[in-house]
Amino acid sequence: DSTQASVRRLVVTGTPIRQALLQGNAESGRERLSFREKQPIILVVGGSLGALRLNRLIREALDQLTVEFNVVHVCGRGNVDATRVNDSRYRQFEYVDDGWGDVLACADVVVSRAGANSVVELVSLSKPNILVPLPATASRGDQIENAEVARSLGYSAVLQEDELNVEMLTRTIREVFSDRSSWHKRLSKFRSKDSLALIISEIERAIANVD
Repeated sequence: DSTQASVRRLVVTGTPIRQALLQGNAESGRERLSFREKQPIILVVGGSLGALRLNRLIREALDQLTVEFNVVHVCGRGNVDATRVNDSRYRQFEYVDDGWGDVLACADVVVSRAGANSVVELVSLSKPNILVPLPATASRGDQIENAEVARSLGYSAVLQEDELNVEMLTRTIREVFSDRSSWHKRLSKFRSKDSLALIISEIERAIANVD
């Protein structure tokens, strides 16, 4: 809003959401992951390059988490743990492109970095989520700000990577899952704009006004 006040011609459209995410199918996601047990699903996303500390903590927590949950871990290129490929309640991927909307749809809780696109997508999909922003020492600090805004609005739980340990991570995952109905209720109040349609409309209007 402060930026808008200082710019003569500015239209705030919001962040476009990929249609594939909005059309994700939970049953297709479960079939893709092919878990033998129908446990709730925790999805952990470390970002496009993965997150070494988060990856390590999740793997250290697996023995506790897989008692109650199936765990899907998007760990980043080159970060697949070969010693875990046969775990029946753990699936790991360097990245997921095709079918990502389905994987998101079947997740009961998502643990994620706090990039702007990721936060908007999780909130728009009403996914109970735990944000682990990049620390200030490894970023511009924007993820910390994004996470704080989401937390203050009641849309996300937030854990700081510098303070994170296995006990804190597993406890928070269990708490968010057990209280997921309250999270769904709060998240359902979020009303995202049709940002893509707004962007296209503004481009068309600008073209029409060109002399």
